[in-house]
Amino acid sequence: MANHNTNQYSIGAVETALELLEAFCEEEGELCITHLAQRLGLTKSRVFRLLATFEQKGYVKRSTALGKYNIGISAFETSSKLLTRMDLLGKAKPVMEELVRECSESVYLSVPSGSEILLLEMVNTNQQVQAIPLVGRRYPCKDVAAGKVIFAHSARGKALTGEWARIRDQGISLDQGKLADGITSIATPIFDKQNQVIGSLCLVGPSYRLDEEGVRQAHSSCLKRATSLVSAKLGCLTKYF
Repeated sequence: MANHNTNQYSIGAVETALELLEAFCEEEGELCITHLAQRLGLTKSRVFRLLATFEQKGYVKRSTALGKYNIGISAFETSSKLLTRMDLLGKAKPVMEELVRECSESVYLSVPSGSEILLLEMVNTNQQVQAIPLVGRRYPCKDVAAGKVIFAHSARGKALTGEWARIRDQGISLDQGKLADGITSIATPIFDKQNQVIGSLCLVGPSYRLDEEGVRQAHSSCLKRATSLVSAKLGCLTKYF
């Protein structure tokens, strides 16, 4: 296989924008356009345009009195989400590996992303028949089991009816054919130390292996124990199910 040089795919404007953000991370206090232009070797007009874009998105904040800029709340929110996901992944991965050994089916870690869920990580099974890898895929939160448990529990305190009330009460959701044809998934929620739902574990396998009610119930119990353990590792002291 050819060894591609990633430099040929880099985009200069994006690199410059990232260097500008890095400057705010590396220096303390507010920064002015002149200083940033000198540091990055850019014209002041180009720095101004970049800052205007970041300001619009909330990544920098301008002091109108001094004409200087500081890091904005969106940058903190983005970094906070990244750190949370890294912590979640580190705590969840060993539990996922044990769950796969226990249930002999693939297990995914999913996290909310706006109105969707992102399948962030997986541990695959050694079964001869496996579902296709789905890491990096996004699905509407209300369409798949991994998203439904997140949605139902993010609405805690609100009146829910029908399927949503059942999912919140039982702490589990199941779907068939939503991730892919012939695939069944079972999901349970993960909570952080603020008792907020931040993700879910989702067991995924061919429907013919998960069709039997006894098998699904056994896997559901294993999933609940696994997500309770991950939640406890993240500081959640409340037992929901």
